[in-house]
Amino acid sequence: MSRESTWTSVVTAVERWMDASGKSHVVAFSSDAGGVAIDSTDANSALAALIEAFRRHLHAHPELSGCEEKTAGSVVDVLHMLGFASDEIRTEVGGGHGVVVEISGNGDGNGDGDSDGEDFGIRGDMDALPITEATGLAFSSQVDGVMHACGHDVHTAALVGVAALLRAAAVGSGLPFDAVLLFQPSEEAGYGSLELIDGGALDGVSYVVGGHVDYHYPVGTVVMQDGAVNASSDAFAITIEGAGGHGARPHEALDTVVVGAHVVTALQTIASRVIDPASPVVVTVGSFHAGTKGNIIAGTAELAGTLRTRAPDARAHARTAVDAIATGVAASFGATAVVTWDEPGTPPVVNCARLASAIRDVLAAAPWLDAVTPSMGYVNMGAEDFGCYGERVPVAFARYGCAASADAVASAAPAHTAGFCPAAGTAAVAARWLASAAYAVSQLQPSS
Repeated sequence: MSRESTWTSVVTAVERWMDASGKSHVVAFSSDAGGVAIDSTDANSALAALIEAFRRHLHAHPELSGCEEKTAGSVVDVLHMLGFASDEIRTEVGGGHGVVVEISGNGDGNGDGDSDGEDFGIRGDMDALPITEATGLAFSSQVDGVMHACGHDVHTAALVGVAALLRAAAVGSGLPFDAVLLFQPSEEAGYGSLELIDGGALDGVSYVVGGHVDYHYPVGTVVMQDGAVNASSDAFAITIEGAGGHGARPHEALDTVVVGAHVVTALQTIASRVIDPASPVVVTVGSFHAGTKGNIIAGTAELAGTLRTRAPDARAHARTAVDAIATGVAASFGATAVVTWDEPGTPPVVNCARLASAIRDVLAAAPWLDAVTPSMGYVNMGAEDFGCYGERVPVAFARYGCAASADAVASAAPAHTAGFCPAAGTAAVAARWLASAAYAVSQLQPSS
């Protein structure tokens, strides 16, 4: 599908939403309604159509980390069509393609016509992956070798849906909180959240909510778990120096392939012997390069890997262990090893239990959800740079089911593969969830 054809669908959908939502005060927030309520069948359908049309537009025209210029431009264009003024939208935040939207609340539910002044951040990421799509969708990627294989098209479209809901509430029944929408670039590169933070996007923000599609659950199921939901991610490289030689005379050389093999094996003891067994840790060496020919002993070996943990103290301990083991094992052979880290890495995403509980309590009443569960049911060692927000303010990060049905979970293609395809309707659920989660947090009394 061409950019023009997918964009025409977006424009038509926005016009329908604006017509449906402008007829009366159709969007309101209340705990009894499970957060956000849309008091019009036509408006509800129009919102879902808007979100899905924009998701398909983004999916057909993906952009890699750091290259999200057209994606950000499309976001801004839709926001203008939804009624946002230019002074409510910041672009190129942090020097990249980040877009930040500030929406002022005009009612806290107490009848005094004003929100309490706290800003609630709501985040969606925008970048795609270097994968050639093989889904066969009518709106498949039109960009060779680039695909939305991690659902960020869903996340961005959902956040546009949040913008539509909050704008409709603000001009209608009243918006009971101040919101900052964070359209974030470069999540896959691990630095997009830091770009927004450095650009002042969190200034004055008290909490941030977000989420990610998850093929382990069907559409309509959302997980809001206390504590860790994503692991940290630290990329490392190890350079081992020995002495090359003839393959027939290893005693005259210092074989870095042998040294490297021992390093790889020894690194696995970090999980089994260094870190508390109750704290998950993964050390993967995914790249090992040495030598040029079978009968030449390699004098240099290059290893690269990733370290994943779910607790800050375990992360620090494990990083120290990687350094010590690599250098120590190499030294035991008479070789040297230098470990370098791709800084700063991403910290684990750790949900604030107080926020997560409040969100579950409110969203349990949402009629548009099938289930709100407090546990993922598995230990997720995938990383997310959303954790950078959590190092600064309390956060709550959800998992949105994106399998077409419960029966489809087992056969669903996983994220970061050419066949990954969140089901239609996922983004609409995510949008209502995000808006409702921000409302639920806004109703919390300040902690003493």
